[in-house]
Amino acid sequence: MAITFGAAMVVLVVIPLFVLTRDKLFLRLAERTREGALLHRVVLLMARTAGEIRRLGTVIPAALVITVLATCGDLVFVILLWGALGYQVGFALFAVIQCAHGITSILPFAPNATGIPYLVVASLLYEFAGVPEAALAAGMGLTVAIGGVVFWTSFGLGVLSLRRGPGRSQHV
Repeated sequence: MAITFGAAMVVLVVIPLFVLTRDKLFLRLAERTREGALLHRVVLLMARTAGEIRRLGTVIPAALVITVLATCGDLVFVILLWGALGYQVGFALFAVIQCAHGITSILPFAPNATGIPYLVVASLLYEFAGVPEAALAAGMGLTVAIGGVVFWTSFGLGVLSLRRGPGRSQHV
């Protein structure tokens, strides 16, 4: 798993950051394209945004740590929730199930609001963990309810933070 994670980080983060921060590379490419063409405009845009991407690269490690911790916390919560309902499902299966939920929820016709990603989760729990329908209904209901509470609480805190305006305390 560590090798896969490391390879994914190199391919999905390090290499793109390395390429996207090379403004001189994009300027040389722009010289070789016809002025006014779509490719020329895109390459010039990439050259102009290389500095912003370079600055983004300085915050990616912290964002990565926060994301990994939040995802692991989410997985632990789900494991504890299903354990409280009497079903022991392993970390690896829940990781796969959460990935399936995430992949499903990014489809344009199946966002979380449609419930389709939750049906995918329930189907996988039913198929691979043997969780019966009644327990799935209760567990998925709790998951959606708790997720809603976390979302709306975060939204409210964000709005409150915005109302305070810039220069005021960012901490609520």
